[in-house]
Amino acid sequence: MELPDLVEPAVEFSSRILSVPLSPKIVTRHYEIRTIEIVLLRATDMSGESGYATLWCFGLPQARVLTQILEYLTPFVFCMQSTSVTSILSELRREINFFGFKGVSVFGFSAIDMALTDLACRQQQRSLGEILGRRRSTIPTYWSGLFGNQPLDEILDEVDQKLDEGFRAIKLRTGNPSIKEDLRRIEAVLERIPNNVTLMLDAVQSWTLDQALDAVHQLEGMPIHWLEDPLVHTYYAGLTKLVETSSIPIATGENEYLSEGFEQLFTSGTQYLLADLERVGGIHEWQKVASRAREHGTILTPHVFPHIALQLCSTLDQSETWIEYIPWWNPLTSEPLQISDGCLIVPNTIGAGLNLDPDRVEAFATTPWVRLTE
Repeated sequence: MELPDLVEPAVEFSSRILSVPLSPKIVTRHYEIRTIEIVLLRATDMSGESGYATLWCFGLPQARVLTQILEYLTPFVFCMQSTSVTSILSELRREINFFGFKGVSVFGFSAIDMALTDLACRQQQRSLGEILGRRRSTIPTYWSGLFGNQPLDEILDEVDQKLDEGFRAIKLRTGNPSIKEDLRRIEAVLERIPNNVTLMLDAVQSWTLDQALDAVHQLEGMPIHWLEDPLVHTYYAGLTKLVETSSIPIATGENEYLSEGFEQLFTSGTQYLLADLERVGGIHEWQKVASRAREHGTILTPHVFPHIALQLCSTLDQSETWIEYIPWWNPLTSEPLQISDGCLIVPNTIGAGLNLDPDRVEAFATTPWVRLTE
């Protein structure tokens, strides 16, 4: 089924910035992040119904930049007074051409897509999954934590905690300067988890091609489900060579922009693709990538945005589906993600997937609502 159009157009756009504490915090070789900044976009129709989008970033300066692109783009939607989301997005594509089809202009494009799609679902009083045709009621999920600079004992404690919470898959960050240190951590985690628990690895674009080739050689034979982002994401020639060489499936894609950005990843033969809603262009572009992935026999998975991803992934026609469990949005909703025996339950919630609690939003807000259209 097709994505919904608006019953009546959006007549007002507003935004505000939230700061949400991270638990666990993000620790890498280069930084330590304790909060996530979320830019909210609200699209409201004449009847007072509202649809929402969220953009995530690190730090108030980045959030202000995202707010500025929304201030620039939303008046175009307001002036169109259109109920066709596809037509609105086509016009916006022409508008962002000046700044380019990557970077902050696409973030703004994505937010408008998500807010209007959420509004369209709410106007129809239906969930996004119901509109698109739900195929699954539960989807396997993996815990996305276990960061590279955490001491090993903290990592193992986190593994124990997540297994107790019902996870049956976890993702471990790798990419340390020494592959020996990575191997020590991987072996320790594999010893800690039962045989029925899946382990993914994420090198966070940390290796050169030679280091990545050495890593997959030394990891050969280990029960690793995929190795994510071993190389800088723009190194497509290296990615192709690594995919051809590695016995471990390679995953990448979270840094690609718009559906056309994924074409070179299909060409590389990458087995798993991760699409980030704020970079891929929102829900409509995500669906285009899903269609191309089906044609290529590639497994599409989401990068963060788990509430919306649940709705989208519940409709996918592919043999394997995963949701990355990221708890950043849980403090903002009275409908937290529900996990049962390693799977997330797909709720039949009205809208695109994320229902914000006004009181919780207020608790984390660092700015008031700012009207973007007159």
